[in-house]
Amino acid sequence: MLESFVNSIRIIKDTYKEIFIGLFNPPFCVLALFVINVLIWFISIHIFDQYYYLKESSEFFKVFALQESMIWERLWLWQFISYQFLHGSAVGHVIMNMTYLILFGSFLERIWGYKFFLSYYLFCGIGGGFIFCCLRWFY
Repeated sequence: MLESFVNSIRIIKDTYKEIFIGLFNPPFCVLALFVINVLIWFISIHIFDQYYYLKESSEFFKVFALQESMIWERLWLWQFISYQFLHGSAVGHVIMNMTYLILFGSFLERIWGYKFFLSYYLFCGIGGGFIFCCLRWFY
């Protein structure tokens, strides 16, 4: 009984150690996703003037943000991928998303490898977008 408790404590300690190491030394795929997300956020804010929120009237928003009307009517399927890299203009939104990406993504990429992690990242984003579009279509 005591031995299983000690093993549980070791696993928890090692897990937190991995997460802490990931914060300062993220693996390649996590670092690439981080850079892509921040660059796209920066471009959408400073080049396309998308302050405060992505304006629905802007061409940038119409083409890249997830809009169920464009998915179903025009088959703009790339939006299932492109929306994953868009963020509101609030700096806190990007900081929190990238912090979680580095903390948890580093841990998962080290366990799964970069190919499976990237597949998982994109699959979850596509799946979430698809569910969103289906729910919006019904309501």
